[in-house]
Amino acid sequence: MRRLLFFLFVMTACHYLPTGLTQWEFCKIYRDSLSARRPGVAFTVTDDSTIVSRDNGRNSQYSIDNAYKEYQAHPGELKEILHRYLAASASLQNPDRDKKKENIVPIVKPLVFLDEVKIQEAQAGATKPMDMVYDVYNRDLVILYAFNGDADIQYMSGDDLKKLGIPRDSLRALALRNLSAHLDSIQLHENEGVYMPTAGGNYEASILLLGWFWNKQNLPVKGDFVIAVPSRDVLLITGSGEKDGVKKLREFVEKMSTSVTYPISDSLYRWDGKTFVPMD
Repeated sequence: MRRLLFFLFVMTACHYLPTGLTQWEFCKIYRDSLSARRPGVAFTVTDDSTIVSRDNGRNSQYSIDNAYKEYQAHPGELKEILHRYLAASASLQNPDRDKKKENIVPIVKPLVFLDEVKIQEAQAGATKPMDMVYDVYNRDLVILYAFNGDADIQYMSGDDLKKLGIPRDSLRALALRNLSAHLDSIQLHENEGVYMPTAGGNYEASILLLGWFWNKQNLPVKGDFVIAVPSRDVLLITGSGEKDGVKKLREFVEKMSTSVTYPISDSLYRWDGKTFVPMD
């Protein structure tokens, strides 16, 4: 047990150890920097990784995840990191630049995220809510569609979908193809019947959507696949026949539930042949 927890802590430590500014503090500084560059645009922090802008009736959302990760690695370079990311963000001058079919990716979020955004939007005085495009995955999780840009991630809107001429029923397949191309190197780590894929820190949770990844040649576990997805950057895998593995996943999720940076779920999920469903 200790060896497994040590293995998991080593693999994920960079995501949970606070360095300097909290993500909320960093997000507010990022927001203030955006406002200084574009004083005529209203920028609002909606959660500790998302900033919403409103400009002449146009609503956009920006993720500061990549910038904050770089800050965590180099806390003494805050000014340089902000300058580089803000200068590189072409969406500040041209919000539609990254809105291309090949940039669409699926992002796994907790289902309650949708309600949280509505509440935050109302508190910020928005008269028209964000028209995000999403699919409900199961009773806990939702798939949000977004544009993966060079410097930020923008959630897709219904208008974006229409402008790109993408049939709604083909969106998920398109996003999964893009995700597979984006994750050109998934590293798989194993310890005592528990597997953990790593792929850069942004889309590990989304790997649960990739059908080609889930096979017994790739993941030789006993029984059905069982997963934990405590945060955006952590996906843990074992089998329903791996009693110790399931126990370890539960203990790890419980231990991490209050300290993850990008929380998703503290539940376990079992593959039913079509999708991952909550284990009751």
